Amino acid sequence: MLKTLTTLAVVLVALTTFAQTARDEVPAYNADFGQGMNFGWYYEWADADLGRISMGTLDGSTPGIGVNAVRPGLFAWFLEEFGYDVRDSEFQLYKRLGAPNNVAIIGYPSDDQRGTEEWCSGSRSNLFKGMWEPIWDNNNGTAYNENNTYAAYIHKTVEEYGDEVRFWEIWNEPDINYAGNGWKNRSFEGNWYDNDIDPCEIQIQAPIQAYVRMLRISYEVIKRMKPDDYVAVGGLGFPSFLDAIMRTTDEPNSGAVTSEYPFGGGAYFDCLSFHVYPHLEGAFREWNNDEGDWDYTRTSDQALIGVEDKLRDFEAVLADYGYDGVQYPEKVKICTESNLPRKHFDEESAERSSIEMQRNYILKILARSQEWGLSQFHPYQLADNHRISEADFEFDLMGFYEFINDEDIEIDDVVRTQTGVAYKTYADLLRGANYSGSTSRMLDLPSGVDGVGFRQPDGSLAFMLWAITDQDGNEYPSENYQVPSAILNGNYVVAEWDFEATKSTRTLTSTLQLSGSPIFLVDPSIVSNTSSTSTIATNEPVQVWPNPAESWMRIAYDSDFTEAINAEGLTGSFIDVLGRSMNIPRAQLNAGRVDVSELPSGIYQLVLKADDRDVVKTVVKQ
Repeated sequence: MLKTLTTLAVVLVALTTFAQTARDEVPAYNADFGQGMNFGWYYEWADADLGRISMGTLDGSTPGIGVNAVRPGLFAWFLEEFGYDVRDSEFQLYKRLGAPNNVAIIGYPSDDQRGTEEWCSGSRSNLFKGMWEPIWDNNNGTAYNENNTYAAYIHKTVEEYGDEVRFWEIWNEPDINYAGNGWKNRSFEGNWYDNDIDPCEIQIQAPIQAYVRMLRISYEVIKRMKPDDYVAVGGLGFPSFLDAIMRTTDEPNSGAVTSEYPFGGGAYFDCLSFHVYPHLEGAFREWNNDEGDWDYTRTSDQALIGVEDKLRDFEAVLADYGYDGVQYPEKVKICTESNLPRKHFDEESAERSSIEMQRNYILKILARSQEWGLSQFHPYQLADNHRISEADFEFDLMGFYEFINDEDIEIDDVVRTQTGVAYKTYADLLRGANYSGSTSRMLDLPSGVDGVGFRQPDGSLAFMLWAITDQDGNEYPSENYQVPSAILNGNYVVAEWDFEATKSTRTLTSTLQLSGSPIFLVDPSIVSNTSSTSTIATNEPVQVWPNPAESWMRIAYDSDFTEAINAEGLTGSFIDVLGRSMNIPRAQLNAGRVDVSELPSGIYQLVLKADDRDVVKTVVKQ
C-alpha cells in the first residue's frame, strides 16, 4: 500500500508544471571533497574488483588508493540490452566502500532509441528519438512519455541508481569536434562564440539546441526524482561550446527564445563538468618572438597554471550569462578527466616527462581543486593500458596502478605506481579536510615556495608545501623554508608523498628543505589514525616496516636487490619458531608489499635471497 501511494504521489508531481530551474536554486554540495577515478576498461576485470582496488576493502586486505567517488557510464544501449538493474550490485558496492556521491555518464542510445534526423547531411544523429515529444503523459502505467525515449531512459536509470549517483553527466565530451574550431577564441574565423556550431563538426552530429533539449529533459526528470542531485554538462573541453549552450534554448528549429522555450541552456544544468590535459592544451609552451620558437616549461606547477586558466575561462562564460552567484546561483564545478603522462613518445618532450611530474601534479591539483572550489576531481585513469616496455602512446602510462590487463594478474597482485601511493596519502591525511584561506595565509609563503592550508574535520589545521617547479623538466628545485612561529609552536609532524606506504613521519623543525614533491604538516593524531608509524633506517640493504605488522608489510631494497627483482632472481619466505617455512609470492616481493593478514601472530625470520646475498630480518606479526 505504501509503495502504491508513493507511486501515485510521483505521478501527481510529474503532471504538474515544473517551474524551478537552475536560475532559481542550485543545491549546496556538503559532502567530502571527491577524490574520484575513471576506471578505464580491462577485459579480465569485473567492475566490482576495480571498485575494490580503487576504494579499498572494508577488511583492509586491499588498501586501495583513496578513491571516494567514481565515474562509470550508464549508457542507454547497455542498459537496454542487459537490463536496467545490470549494475545494481556494483553501484551498491561502491557506496558500501565509501563512494556514495558518484558521477554517471548518461547518453548513447540503442539503435531502437536513436533518432532518424540527419542534421548533418548523410549522417544520422547520435541522439535519441522523440526528444521534443512531451516529457510526461501518465499513460501505460508510467508518468513519463514512452515516446520520448530519452525521458524514459533517464527516468528508469535514476529510479534504479539514484541512491548511488549524485552527478548525472549528460554525454561524455559532446564537444569533441572534427573541424578544429572548438579551441578558437573570438579573434579567429569560425569560432564557436560568434557562430552557430555545424552539427557535422561535433560528436553528437546534432545542433546545439538538441543538446540543450537533453539538458532540459534531464533537469525535469532528475529534479523531480532526486532534487538534491546535479545535472552536469558532459565533460566539456571548450569554453566556446559552453557559450553556445548558454545562449541557445531548446527551441527545435534555431534555438531561439519563445514563450514555450524561454531560457538558454544554463537554466537546465547546475554543475559544470570539464576536462583538461595541460600537456595537450599549450600549458607547457610560450612563443618566443625573438627566437622564433617555443619556450618550454614542462613541470607540475606549470600544469596547474594551465588548469586554472581553463577553469577561469569556463567561469567567465558562466558569469557572462549571469551565473555568478549574484544574478543567478553559481554552478557547482567538477573536473572529470585530467592527468599528465609519465612518459612522452615524441622526441621533443620524451626526456622531460617523468613519474615525479605526474605524481607531483596529482597531489598539487587535488589541493588546488579544493582551493578553487571544485567539489570533485577525477583523474584518468585507474591502471596503465600497457606495460612500460610495450607502451607507445602517452595515455598508455597514466595509471595509478601498473598494467593489470592480464589473466595472470589478480586483485592481490596489483602494484601501485608512485602516483597511486601519493593519491592514497592525500586521502589518508586530508580526507574530510576543507580548504581554509586563513590557514593558508599562516604559511606566509616566500618567493619560490607554494602551499595550501586546510582545516580538518576535528578542527586541527593541516598544510601542504612544496618548492615551485619553474625550470623545464626539473621536479627537484630546492628551497629552504623558514617555518612561521605560529606553525612551529603548534603540534605538527611532517609526512612525505609516500606516507601511506612508509607510515614514516619526522619532527617539524624550524627550517624545511623543500623540493617539487609536496610535503604535509599534520597533527600527530591524524597520522595515528591511519596506522602505526616508524622511522626508516637508511643504511641497510633491506628495510621493513611497519614492524610489528597487522595486514601488510612494506619492503624497500637497495640497488643489488632491485637488480635481482628485475632479473626475477629474488625469493623470500617467513620462517616461524618451529622452523616451518612459508614462501612469499613473487609478485608481492617485486612490489615490496607483502600480505601478512593470514600469517598467524608470532615472531618470524624474514629470509630474502638474491643471487649470492642473503638477508634475514626478525619481524613480528600482531
